[in-house]
Amino acid sequence: MESSVILKDFLISRSYLEDIISFDQFSKLLKGEADDVVHQLYSDLSKQRIDVVDQVKQSVDREFQLPLDNVRYSAQTDLKQIGKLSLVDLLNKLTSLQESIASDSTSLDIQIREIQTELMKSIENLSNLRFGNSWARGGDNTEVQTIVQNSLESIKKCESYIKRRKIVQKA
Repeated sequence: MESSVILKDFLISRSYLEDIISFDQFSKLLKGEADDVVHQLYSDLSKQRIDVVDQVKQSVDREFQLPLDNVRYSAQTDLKQIGKLSLVDLLNKLTSLQESIASDSTSLDIQIREIQTELMKSIENLSNLRFGNSWARGGDNTEVQTIVQNSLESIKKCESYIKRRKIVQKA
Protein backbone atom coordinates (compact mmCIF):
# COMPACT_ATOMS: atom_id res chain seq x y z
CA MET A 1 0.00 0.00 0.00
CA GLU A 2 1.16 3.50 -0.68
CA SER A 3 0.40 4.65 2.88
CA SER A 4 2.72 2.07 4.41
CA VAL A 5 5.55 3.20 2.14
CA ILE A 6 5.02 6.84 3.12
CA LEU A 7 4.94 5.96 6.82
CA LYS A 8 8.05 3.79 6.57
CA ASP A 9 9.91 6.49 4.65
CA PHE A 10 9.01 9.03 7.32
CA LEU A 11 9.96 6.81 10.24
CA ILE A 12 13.04 5.23 8.75
CA SER A 13 14.73 8.03 6.83
CA ARG A 14 17.92 8.99 8.62
CA SER A 15 17.19 6.52 11.42
CA TYR A 16 20.38 4.52 11.14
CA LEU A 17 23.18 5.28 13.57
CA GLU A 18 25.51 6.36 10.77
CA ASP A 19 22.99 9.04 9.79
CA ILE A 20 22.71 10.30 13.35
CA ILE A 21 26.36 10.34 14.39
CA SER A 22 29.47 9.51 12.39
CA PHE A 23 32.12 7.21 13.77
CA ASP A 24 34.54 10.14 14.06
CA GLN A 25 32.04 12.14 16.15
CA PHE A 26 31.32 9.06 18.24
CA SER A 27 35.00 8.37 18.88
CA LYS A 28 35.54 12.01 19.91
CA LEU A 29 32.87 11.55 22.58
CA LEU A 30 34.76 8.56 23.96
CA LYS A 31 38.27 10.00 24.10
CA GLY A 32 40.62 7.93 26.16
CA GLU A 33 39.02 4.62 25.23
CA ALA A 34 40.88 2.11 23.07
CA ASP A 35 40.12 2.43 19.36
CA ASP A 36 39.09 -1.22 19.04
CA VAL A 37 36.67 -0.86 21.97
CA VAL A 38 35.15 2.30 20.48
CA HIS A 39 34.87 0.66 17.06
CA GLN A 40 33.24 -2.47 18.55
CA LEU A 41 30.81 -0.35 20.59
CA TYR A 42 29.85 1.73 17.54
CA SER A 43 29.41 -1.44 15.47
CA ASP A 44 27.22 -3.05 18.15
CA LEU A 45 25.09 0.08 18.52
CA SER A 46 24.71 0.25 14.74
CA LYS A 47 23.53 -3.38 14.61
CA GLN A 48 21.04 -2.74 17.41
CA ARG A 49 19.75 0.30 15.57
CA ILE A 50 19.35 -1.73 12.37
CA ASP A 51 17.36 -4.35 14.31
CA VAL A 52 15.04 -1.68 15.75
CA VAL A 53 14.55 -0.09 12.32
CA ASP A 54 13.76 -3.51 10.82
CA GLN A 55 11.21 -4.14 13.59
CA VAL A 56 9.56 -0.80 12.87
CA LYS A 57 9.41 -1.65 9.14
CA GLN A 58 7.82 -5.02 9.87
CA SER A 59 5.33 -3.50 12.31
CA VAL A 60 4.26 -0.93 9.73
CA ASP A 61 3.86 -3.64 7.08
CA ARG A 62 1.75 -5.79 9.42
CA GLU A 63 -0.45 -2.87 10.42
CA PHE A 64 -1.38 -2.15 6.83
CA GLN A 65 -2.45 -5.73 6.13
CA LEU A 66 -6.08 -5.25 7.05
CA PRO A 67 -8.39 -8.25 7.23
CA LEU A 68 -10.59 -6.98 4.40
CA ASP A 69 -9.68 -10.04 2.35
CA ASN A 70 -11.37 -12.17 5.03
CA VAL A 71 -14.61 -10.20 4.65
CA ARG A 72 -14.45 -10.46 0.87
CA TYR A 73 -13.81 -14.23 1.04
CA SER A 74 -16.64 -14.70 3.53
CA ALA A 75 -19.05 -12.79 1.30
CA GLN A 76 -18.07 -14.83 -1.75
CA THR A 77 -18.39 -18.11 0.16
CA ASP A 78 -21.80 -17.14 1.54
CA LEU A 79 -23.03 -16.19 -1.92
CA LYS A 80 -21.88 -19.51 -3.39
CA GLN A 81 -23.72 -21.42 -0.67
CA ILE A 82 -26.93 -19.47 -1.12
CA GLY A 83 -27.84 -20.96 -4.45
CA LYS A 84 -31.38 -20.14 -5.53
CA LEU A 85 -33.28 -18.43 -2.76
CA SER A 86 -36.43 -16.43 -2.53
CA LEU A 87 -36.15 -12.66 -2.52
CA VAL A 88 -36.95 -12.55 1.19
CA ASP A 89 -34.20 -15.06 2.02
CA LEU A 90 -31.77 -13.23 -0.23
CA LEU A 91 -32.66 -9.93 1.42
CA ASN A 92 -32.14 -11.47 4.87
CA LYS A 93 -28.72 -12.81 3.83
CA LEU A 94 -27.71 -9.44 2.38
CA THR A 95 -28.88 -7.65 5.53
CA SER A 96 -26.87 -10.05 7.65
CA LEU A 97 -23.83 -9.50 5.44
CA GLN A 98 -24.29 -5.73 5.67
CA GLU A 99 -24.42 -5.92 9.47
CA SER A 100 -21.30 -8.09 9.50
CA ILE A 101 -19.42 -5.62 7.29
CA ALA A 102 -20.59 -2.67 9.41
CA SER A 103 -19.46 -4.45 12.57
CA ASP A 104 -16.09 -5.28 11.01
CA SER A 105 -15.75 -1.70 9.83
CA THR A 106 -16.45 -0.34 13.31
CA SER A 107 -14.00 -2.79 14.83
CA LEU A 108 -11.36 -1.82 12.27
CA ASP A 109 -11.92 1.88 12.97
CA ILE A 110 -11.35 1.29 16.68
CA GLN A 111 -8.23 -0.77 15.97
CA ILE A 112 -6.92 1.88 13.60
CA ARG A 113 -7.38 4.62 16.22
CA GLU A 114 -5.56 2.52 18.84
CA ILE A 115 -2.73 1.76 16.45
CA GLN A 116 -2.50 5.40 15.38
CA THR A 117 -2.14 6.42 19.02
CA GLU A 118 0.64 3.88 19.56
CA LEU A 119 2.33 4.90 16.31
CA MET A 120 2.20 8.56 17.28
CA LYS A 121 3.91 7.71 20.56
CA SER A 122 6.54 5.71 18.68
CA ILE A 123 6.99 8.49 16.13
CA GLU A 124 7.50 11.04 18.88
CA ASN A 125 10.06 8.84 20.60
CA LEU A 126 11.84 8.01 17.36
CA SER A 127 11.77 11.67 16.40
CA ASN A 128 13.46 12.54 19.69
CA LEU A 129 16.15 9.99 18.91
CA ARG A 130 16.40 10.95 15.25
CA PHE A 131 16.81 14.67 15.76
CA GLY A 132 18.94 14.30 18.86
CA ASN A 133 16.55 16.02 21.22
CA SER A 134 18.31 14.48 24.17
CA TRP A 135 21.86 13.22 24.25
CA ALA A 136 23.27 15.19 21.29
CA ARG A 137 21.81 18.40 22.73
CA GLY A 138 23.26 17.97 26.17
CA GLY A 139 20.83 15.50 27.71
CA ASP A 140 22.19 12.74 29.88
CA ASN A 141 22.24 9.00 29.23
CA THR A 142 19.25 8.48 31.52
CA GLU A 143 17.10 10.63 29.24
CA VAL A 144 18.27 8.72 26.16
CA GLN A 145 17.63 5.40 27.88
CA THR A 146 14.13 6.54 28.83
CA ILE A 147 13.35 7.52 25.24
CA VAL A 148 14.71 4.21 23.91
CA GLN A 149 12.76 2.27 26.56
CA ASN A 150 9.53 4.12 25.74
CA SER A 151 10.05 3.47 22.03
CA LEU A 152 10.61 -0.24 22.60
CA GLU A 153 7.56 -0.46 24.88
CA SER A 154 5.39 1.18 22.22
CA ILE A 155 6.67 -1.23 19.60
CA LYS A 156 6.03 -4.20 21.93
CA LYS A 157 2.47 -2.96 22.57
CA CYS A 158 1.87 -2.75 18.83
CA GLU A 159 3.29 -6.25 18.34
CA SER A 160 1.17 -7.76 21.14
CA TYR A 161 -1.89 -5.99 19.74
CA ILE A 162 -1.16 -7.50 16.32
CA LYS A 163 -0.76 -10.97 17.85
CA ARG A 164 -4.08 -10.62 19.72
CA ARG A 165 -5.78 -9.52 16.53
CA LYS A 166 -4.40 -12.51 14.63
CA ILE A 167 -5.63 -14.89 17.34
CA VAL A 168 -9.11 -13.33 17.19
CA GLN A 169 -9.12 -13.58 13.39
CA LYS A 170 -8.25 -17.30 13.53
CA ALA A 171 -11.08 -17.97 16.00
